[in-house]
Amino acid sequence: MTQSKLIRIWLRIQPILASLMIGVGLIWLNQVKINLTNARAKAALEIQSQISQANFSKRPEAPLRLKISSAEIDQLINPTLIVDGNWQTSNSGVSYLISSARPRENSNIVIYGHNLKQVFGKLDQVQLGDIVELQSLDHTAKYQVSTRNIVNPDAIEIALPTPTETLTLYTCIGRFDSQRLVLTAKPVSIHYRTIFSSQI
Repeated sequence: MTQSKLIRIWLRIQPILASLMIGVGLIWLNQVKINLTNARAKAALEIQSQISQANFSKRPEAPLRLKISSAEIDQLINPTLIVDGNWQTSNSGVSYLISSARPRENSNIVIYGHNLKQVFGKLDQVQLGDIVELQSLDHTAKYQVSTRNIVNPDAIEIALPTPTETLTLYTCIGRFDSQRLVLTAKPVSIHYRTIFSSQI
């Protein structure tokens, strides 16, 4: 076989080899991304598990009701868990991740809900500076919205503990609910109620 024929053959197969190399590279990069995502999710679940298993001598009361007057949101709060990596959700109200913090525990309080009219369908109407109320059995805590962000579903960091008290609210948004709307709020006040009990 002559040198000119070898050159012509090489010129023909060169684009094919280049395409194969690009395809292999893309597959490798996608696998790396999947591995990183799985590692972040595993780390997040481990951290949340450590929080939920911590030995609290006396924890503050868990939130029972959420109100955002500016967006006409008034929802009962249902306690939920992460089970096998899946976030439990409620259709009758918003969901509170019970492995996250409670008001006055100086960490991240995570509340989320479906993008449904009767749940968190109006969350996108909440603006910076709006007030969010969390009502518990013995107190009402108020938080002021400080950030609004749209993130991908794999943004696990939104549920991780924070060094200061933070209220994190989020719901699905975008075409086919492909993204997440995340609001964070900082505490501004707390009002305690006296609870009377009696025995008959």
